[in-house]
Amino acid sequence: DPGIGVDGVMVLDATVASQLTTEQRRATYLEALSALRTLPGVRTVAATQRLPLRGSSDNWGVSVEGAADDAEVSTAVRLVTHDYFAALDIALLTGRGFSSDDRPTTDRVVVINEAFADRHFPGVDPV
Repeated sequence: DPGIGVDGVMVLDATVASQLTTEQRRATYLEALSALRTLPGVRTVAATQRLPLRGSSDNWGVSVEGAADDAEVSTAVRLVTHDYFAALDIALLTGRGFSSDDRPTTDRVVVINEAFADRHFPGVDPV
């Protein structure tokens, strides 16, 4: 069990022109996602820069405040839109997922997997 639902999931691989600014690329992706949501039979639309189970993720150095080891660690990271977990039927064990109100200008939000929680927050709720 990979932990994701794949029945009825369709994947579209798209790339936006690299000469666009970050904000222009973001706007283009959001417009495309909005258009896809209007298609008949579509229930959920989401995006990520790397699909699960497809190669390695990007690794970032992150500071884990309040963690048992309270250190900067390198961890795999995937950037996703707010409907990513719903689209792949991924259950959240605690806390909240992303919302359409989460923006680059609002407080940052992170979702961690169980392995990360067990490693850096053993025996406590990371939320």
